[in-house]
Amino acid sequence: GEPLRTSPCAATDWVFARHVARMRPGSAAVLLRAAAPRAGFATAAPEPEAVSVTMETSPNMNSRIFNVSGVRVLPAHVTAGMHFGTSSEAEAAGCGLASSLLSLPTVTAVFVGPTWLSVNCVDGADWDIVGEAVQSTVARASESGPVLFEPTDGATASAGLEDADYDSEDEDVVRDILDVLDEMVRPTLQADGGDIVFLGYRDGHVRVRLAGSCEGCAQSTQTLQVGVQRMLQHYVTDVDTVEAVENTPMDMASNEAFEALERRLAAEKGGGASA
Repeated sequence: GEPLRTSPCAATDWVFARHVARMRPGSAAVLLRAAAPRAGFATAAPEPEAVSVTMETSPNMNSRIFNVSGVRVLPAHVTAGMHFGTSSEAEAAGCGLASSLLSLPTVTAVFVGPTWLSVNCVDGADWDIVGEAVQSTVARASESGPVLFEPTDGATASAGLEDADYDSEDEDVVRDILDVLDEMVRPTLQADGGDIVFLGYRDGHVRVRLAGSCEGCAQSTQTLQVGVQRMLQHYVTDVDTVEAVENTPMDMASNEAFEALERRLAAEKGGGASA
């Protein structure tokens, strides 16, 4: 398609154009392409890969997936992503990418994936404006290096054992659950701009949080019951049910973590008293 607008960014030309997505009938995509800088007269080095951002629809009508190439959004060793619900939350984590997008009045959440972003907005959001914001944000971030965001250790959707709520005697079961989520469930969800966070396991009951484009999606219940629960029940026989917990404000999340810590301390105290 013919470019809608072009604006210079250092030695890079950014082009904003519309295309029709081929992955799903009727979906729309936006191509944000950065041409590779022109080679100098005296250099024989290969030109760097062009930085591009393509926008496509997701099963969630209020979410779009922005696939980034030419640079990585997260480091190569990170396979899960991070959810941000407020600009201040993203800023506290050092993610200027998400913080900038969440400053838009129509943006309600940003999920930062390994090579993509999921942006959730209110009903009726102007996706042309959001697309331009992602364009300029990625352009600025890509000037700093080949990775747009370097999270701190453990600060991703793939929560480790230390972050989950479970009994120590169930550690082997929990490891099996994490293996299934990482190897079988997460890749499928990420293909639609989503992700899954493991929260805990007790008495056959698994608690997870759907993130990215999966958050607030009308199909999330079907995803949970038909996909996640059946998969876990098949490969981890100790699993009976799976519950999806919606994203909570930071203070509520902190209360959950504090209550989990209290339970562990009480269990350790009880074990010491009986010894």
